[in-house]
Amino acid sequence: MEPEAILSLTKDITGRKRSPSNYSTISFYPPHALLPKLVDQDPNRSITEWSQVNAILRSTQNLPIALYTHVGYCNAGCTYCTIPRTRGRIDSIQESMEPYLQGSITDFRLWAEVFPGQNVVAIYTGGGTPSLMSSSQLEQYYEDMITILNIDTDRTEITFEASPDTITEKHLIILKSLGIKRMSMGVQSFDDTVLKGIGRGTLNNKGLLRTIAMCLRYIDNLDIDIMIALPYQDISSLEKTLKVAVKSGVASISLYQLRMGGSNAPVRRLYNGDHKLFPTAEEAFNMHLYARDLLRELSFHEINDNFFIVPGRGGNRYAKHVWNNGTLVGVGGSFNYNYIHPDEGDPMAYISSSSEGDANSYRGRDSLKPYGIVLTKDDIMRRTVIMGLKTSGRDNPDGGINITAFYNEFGIGICQVFGKEIGTLVNAKFLEIQNGYLRFTRIGLGIYPEALTMFYPQYYRDLLGESTTGRGTYEGGAAGSDQI
Repeated sequence: MEPEAILSLTKDITGRKRSPSNYSTISFYPPHALLPKLVDQDPNRSITEWSQVNAILRSTQNLPIALYTHVGYCNAGCTYCTIPRTRGRIDSIQESMEPYLQGSITDFRLWAEVFPGQNVVAIYTGGGTPSLMSSSQLEQYYEDMITILNIDTDRTEITFEASPDTITEKHLIILKSLGIKRMSMGVQSFDDTVLKGIGRGTLNNKGLLRTIAMCLRYIDNLDIDIMIALPYQDISSLEKTLKVAVKSGVASISLYQLRMGGSNAPVRRLYNGDHKLFPTAEEAFNMHLYARDLLRELSFHEINDNFFIVPGRGGNRYAKHVWNNGTLVGVGGSFNYNYIHPDEGDPMAYISSSSEGDANSYRGRDSLKPYGIVLTKDDIMRRTVIMGLKTSGRDNPDGGINITAFYNEFGIGICQVFGKEIGTLVNAKFLEIQNGYLRFTRIGLGIYPEALTMFYPQYYRDLLGESTTGRGTYEGGAAGSDQI
């Protein structure tokens, strides 16, 4: 099928029409945009106090936990970015972020009272731009984190996110000395014209390669982000970028398609001014499919729709933990999420908090207001399907939904719950059952943001202003009728 026909069929099935201006991914369930409405609608299962969060978290003490720590500062405004952050000059940022970092350390002490550090399997420090920290700030931040939470860096994978224009060799020496073994860096493109178009004109191909080589001298598990559907980008530009990325020696590559954000986002204003600078929805879909196939040809393994690794080198324990419904605890202002999956019989919860998007107002967790909900069994089943199907990479043997495991966990076959949705996607050749797993097909993984909304309950779709039409049920499979 041609991209036009695939996206047309996707619209018929899901009720969602893809365009460059409305493309979005699914990273959370329930949808984060709905969380305030869900809290207001059902006070009986709402969570609005940190004491409630602590009580739920204490029930996770024997289970693995991942920690996301946010450093919400940037020295530049990349046109594509939709993450809350506070901007400024590097010298002024380092001064103003000091109370912010102290607030994070206060949070580490709070969380240390709630869960034991030996259960922290992965920590991801993102932003913003964490590499804006001075070398002394970086060292103090991680020393305090590791000490307070009793982290064993041989057991806990710590990822540090950096920008190529702010990471320094001093940073890398400190990271290595502290036992931090994974790093993620936002490269986005090796095409100088594209870099200028997304507000990264201070970077260039040669400079990026020098920075990558410097990072690899200290941290072997280096991941770089590459973006698709950027202004001034075509499939030829993307191909050259991917080949340069592979040749650079990185351990993994994360592919992201452009999301435009709200009406005031710089990239949306650029699109509204001249949308012809951007690939069409059909061109972007084709670029994504081509990129996935090319990376596999170049010996990278496809783990999901956007994560590709060198076998034996690349890996992301943090992401795998989140995909598998693991407990996630957030630290930091303006981008703070907690997803808590306790022992069987205890409540599961999804909680966010806000500091009005301004990092300077953050002084620790208690300066934020939590809002969240206790998840129902129906919520948990839907989240299991949504997060699990995202892992349907062609080289991921455990990717997708293990049909038997779903039955064992919930006591009901997956098609007894979602037969209409699964049937529709199987009939469209977007889903398949393979070796006891329900997985996206090669084409289906390319339309996962639309397809996964079919597993939202109708009232979620009503709140989002969307509708979904299903056209069939699945009536057979290799896993056994009692489990399907």
